[in-house]
Amino acid sequence: MVCSDANAVAVTDVDGLHSQVQGFIPTGWYPTAARALPDGRVALVSGRGLRSYANPSGPSPMKVPARSHEGIRSDEYVGNIQSGSVAFVDAFSPEQLDAHSKVVMANSPYRDSLLDDVRLPATNPIPSRPGDPSPIEHVVYIVKENRTYDQVLGDMEKGNGDKSLVLLTRSRAESSQLAREFVLLDNFYV
Repeated sequence: MVCSDANAVAVTDVDGLHSQVQGFIPTGWYPTAARALPDGRVALVSGRGLRSYANPSGPSPMKVPARSHEGIRSDEYVGNIQSGSVAFVDAFSPEQLDAHSKVVMANSPYRDSLLDDVRLPATNPIPSRPGDPSPIEHVVYIVKENRTYDQVLGDMEKGNGDKSLVLLTRSRAESSQLAREFVLLDNFYV
C-alpha cells in the first residue's frame, strides 16, 4: 500500500480477516503505485521522481504563454519538467524490512507502536503521540498560489533563493516581513 505523503510503501499482510502492516520501504517522492513481482522484487512508482526542479523560464506573469493550440509550451511548467521514477527493491528478509522501516520512521515525524524504539529528539516540538503537549499553539500557513519560493522570496538575505527569479515586488514586502518575523521555509518542498 503506498503512503504518498510519507514517501514510503507499507508492506501489508492481507491474508487474514484484517490486514496487518509488517513494515515500510522508503521510496522516491510521492509514491503512486507498488507491485510485488513474481521474482520477489517490488516495483515502486513515484509520481514526482527523486527531486524538484527550478523553472527559471516560467511560467511567468510577465510573459504571455504560447497558446495551447500552437504546440508544446515553451515555458518550464512544473507538470512538464517534473518526471516520475520507477525503483525496484530486491526481495527482503524480515530483518531487512525492519531496517527499511527504521529509515522511513527516521524521515517522518509520525510515530506508532510499530517501531517504539525510534523516537524524535526530546527538543522536538512535535508530540510523539496524539494529545501529548507541544509548545506550538497556532500554525499559520500562507500560500501564494502558483508561485515558487524564488518568485516571491528569492532575494531574502538569509534564504536559499535565486534573486533573478523574483517577480512580485509589492506582495513580496508583506511576505518578507512575515518570513523575517516568524519563519523562512526556503527548503520546504511539497
